[in-house]
Amino acid sequence: MPLAALAALMLLTGGCARQLKTGEVAPEPELTDSIIALARGSAAKVTEFKGFGEISMAAGSGQRLSGQIDAHRRGGGFLRAQIYSPFGTAIASISADDFSGRVNVNKEAFEFTYDDAMDTTVPFPCARHFTYGRFFRTLTGSMPETFWDLQPTPGSVAKGRKKSKSRAVTAVWVSDTLTVRAAIVPKTGQLESAAFNYNIGGDKFSMQFSGFKKGMASEILIKEGSKNYISVKYETMVGK
Repeated sequence: MPLAALAALMLLTGGCARQLKTGEVAPEPELTDSIIALARGSAAKVTEFKGFGEISMAAGSGQRLSGQIDAHRRGGGFLRAQIYSPFGTAIASISADDFSGRVNVNKEAFEFTYDDAMDTTVPFPCARHFTYGRFFRTLTGSMPETFWDLQPTPGSVAKGRKKSKSRAVTAVWVSDTLTVRAAIVPKTGQLESAAFNYNIGGDKFSMQFSGFKKGMASEILIKEGSKNYISVKYETMVGK
């Protein structure tokens, strides 16, 4: 049989990918353990960070603040975050040197060592569930170590949004106190977002990381209820 005829026969009998019929929906891409491992490996374990962007805060009382954040982190012992109002006035700051630090909010100062649990009087969402160091690492793009400790195979897989162009599929892990949702693009192994939803002793709060660039999340949300949150969107980031 001539090569041209053989090639035509292969096309007719499925020698290449089947073309979708009009109105037929393409099958959802599948996540495999290897793709999930690739996505997790692409997320950076940031040890040094410098970023500038926008921050929004809301307290349970309904007070809302927004401005700019200029954040620095080097190793574990040097931290700086200054939160400014639209008028350039510092409304809050977080700082640490040699593993001890301070939070200043509304002219109130709170002192901590790096591994101290944050005081319940600190007006940040979920503060009572964070150590001082964990809180700042979260604001500067470090996801919980739980992310890298997840089992290779998720408990379930949820389809992506129908209108999403990314074709991301969400892998879901569930435990007694934590649900993790990681949106991954199977075709590339790209991690699009990771959400950590906690339920500890009836206290529900969440951390969300998205807008990944070079393995770092440019958008971070810490939330406890609809009126108590901190949202950061970094315009520029440098890390390693």
